[in-house]
Amino acid sequence: MPLRTVPAKACQFAAELQVRVNSDDSKTAPITLVARSGEAVCHWYWGNVVHDLGGMTLAKPRIPLDYCHDDDEVIGYANKFDTSTGELVATGALIPYSPDPEDKATEIIYKAQQGVPYEASIFFDGPLVVEEVSENATTFVNGEQMSG
Repeated sequence: MPLRTVPAKACQFAAELQVRVNSDDSKTAPITLVARSGEAVCHWYWGNVVHDLGGMTLAKPRIPLDYCHDDDEVIGYANKFDTSTGELVATGALIPYSPDPEDKATEIIYKAQQGVPYEASIFFDGPLVVEEVSENATTFVNGEQMSG
């Protein structure tokens, strides 16, 4: 299979984020991130794409969550990953660094308490294997038959 260079932004996918707020004096806020659906989605670069969740491996058991994909702005972590529902669901926590309103985790927790909805995005980084399914072919991914 020939290798090709893919723009980094092509490995970014939208994700659903829920921030659950504990009591006002809690130090953390639990999060649930529906990182990927097991179904095909229409993507600006790939067209219709589905991720094979059965082939997923983690580089480490705890993954940092950063604000706007900025490695210098870590706001928490994800430490549990479940694919049993056919989706990739990650759970973890937002961890404020300080009560300073400039702290992004503090800001997100506060605004979530006030009803502001948040979204997330994830990067799938390599090594990746991309399998193209031709227009008239079918394949099974995540237990479902998909058409090319």
